[in-house]
Amino acid sequence: MNRNRFKFLGNFIGGILFPLSRIFIGTEPVIFDPPLLVISPIEFSPTHPANIKGVLAPLLRNPCRNLYVEVIDFSLNAESFPNFIETVEQSIRNPAGWCYKKLKEKQNHFGKSRVEASYLCIALDQLENDKPICPCLIKIWPPGHHSPVHNHGDAYGIIRVLHGKILIKFFPFLSVNLRQDSLMEQLFVENQVTWMIPKLNQTYQMKNLDMDVSCCITIHCYQHKTDDAIFCERFDFITNDGHRIEHYDCLPDTNYLTFKNMMLMESKGESTA
Repeated sequence: MNRNRFKFLGNFIGGILFPLSRIFIGTEPVIFDPPLLVISPIEFSPTHPANIKGVLAPLLRNPCRNLYVEVIDFSLNAESFPNFIETVEQSIRNPAGWCYKKLKEKQNHFGKSRVEASYLCIALDQLENDKPICPCLIKIWPPGHHSPVHNHGDAYGIIRVLHGKILIKFFPFLSVNLRQDSLMEQLFVENQVTWMIPKLNQTYQMKNLDMDVSCCITIHCYQHKTDDAIFCERFDFITNDGHRIEHYDCLPDTNYLTFKNMMLMESKGESTA
C-alpha cells in the first residue's frame, strides 16, 4: 500500500485524527487503498474485493450515497437541443462566444493571470420540466484548462464526468512549502464517478489534457460536514504563482437553464450580449 495514501484512509470508515502527524486512525483494518471509482451494481464485479476497481455505490456512507443518486441520472442530451455540446465547443473557440469571453474574464480568478487556469461553473438547480433536483454544479473544462490544487476541507462530494475525459491528481495535503507531489492520478472518462469524504480525496487538481480536442464537462455535488446545506462549494487553493494559499467561495457564472438558452441562441447565430 502507498504509505502516504495510508495517512488519509481513516475516515473511509471513521476514526481519530492526529493533526501534527497527519495520521488518521480508523476503526477497522485497511487491507487496500479505497478505490477512486464509484460503480453501479450493474458494473460491480462479483470477484470484489479480489479486483478492487471501485466502491459499490450503495455501500457509500451518507451523505455521499444520496449525492450519488442526485447526479447519476442527469444527462446533457435532449431532443430539444441535440447539438448542445457541439455549440458549447464552438462558443469556447469563438471570440464572440459567451464561453470564450467568460473564460477570459476568469483568467485571474485564482491569482496571477493564466487563461488555462480557468473553467466555467454553471449552477444546476432546476430542469426544463421543473423536475426537482438537488443543487449541483456543472463545470466545463476546455482542452488544457485546469483547476488549482485545492482542498475542500470537510466536504462529502460526488463528481461525475458527463462528457469527455478529465485527469484528477490527488495530493496528501495543501502546502506551498512542500513540493506538491501527487500521490496518485487517474483519468476519468464519460459516466465515471469519483467521491470524497472528510480526510479522504479532499486535495486534488482537475485538468483536461492538452491532447484532448474536446472540452470536458463534469457534474459536482457537495455537502459539508459542518453544514447541512448542499451546493455550498468552498475550498482553499494554491494560487497560480504557487506562493500563497487563499480561500474561495463558489459563485457560479450562471445557471443551467440560462446557459442552455444562451447556447441555443448562439446555435442560431443570435447574440447573447
